[in-house]
Amino acid sequence: DKGFTREDTLVFSQGPPSLEFHAGNHCFSQKVNLDAIARYFWKSGGEAFLPQKHFSILNICAFLAHGPDEEFPATRKAYQHTLAGFGPDDLFALMSWLNAHLEEISVAQALALLRLNHWDMTAFLRLFPVMAPQLRNVVAERLDLRDAVLNVWANRFPLTPEENALAFNCGVVLLELRFYAEALEMFKRSEQLLGRSAPTSYNLGLCNMGLGRKEDALADMREACKQDANFGPAQSACMKLENDQSPA
Repeated sequence: DKGFTREDTLVFSQGPPSLEFHAGNHCFSQKVNLDAIARYFWKSGGEAFLPQKHFSILNICAFLAHGPDEEFPATRKAYQHTLAGFGPDDLFALMSWLNAHLEEISVAQALALLRLNHWDMTAFLRLFPVMAPQLRNVVAERLDLRDAVLNVWANRFPLTPEENALAFNCGVVLLELRFYAEALEMFKRSEQLLGRSAPTSYNLGLCNMGLGRKEDALADMREACKQDANFGPAQSACMKLENDQSPA
């Protein structure tokens, strides 16, 4: 959690505790006296695992209650191994610097960032506008990018309505990479979350066209035209599909 792990750093937190609200006030956080919690466990005969870093915006701690004859060496070793390496606070610091350089990132670099973020949804949404214009030229990273999208989707945890755009964005990436079946499911999910729209129906039509389902594609294109009569791409696709169905 965010808080203080050493008594000498408590001087930085004077006055009553304050609450910080996040994600449109859907959740809140506050500083925690982790040093006091650690002392409680030590006094009770248990253990407290605290990070060795003296400066961190996020302190990952572990507290273990056990009997006097019990030992947990594997737990201690796992904690020390995990915290000795690259952690969430390091990631926050790195991403803060990268924000000013996102427009320069290639697809391969975006994939590396997503791996580093362990397929974080927020990172994907931030990278999507940078990746989208590059998708049609993707060759070598095509399968890795598909796997990345599916990993991000499996790891999703939306806190705000705006983050429901993830389904649509995932669908766009999969559609551009010609993974039509997976893209179709993403756009269906987007429609469930955000309702029907001309772009969503149009993309559903493109997916069905890619899958060879011309009747379903025509129905989707007609729905897109219904949602927005001035949506040119849907009108053109609708006319083409209708002409294909007309007898010679």
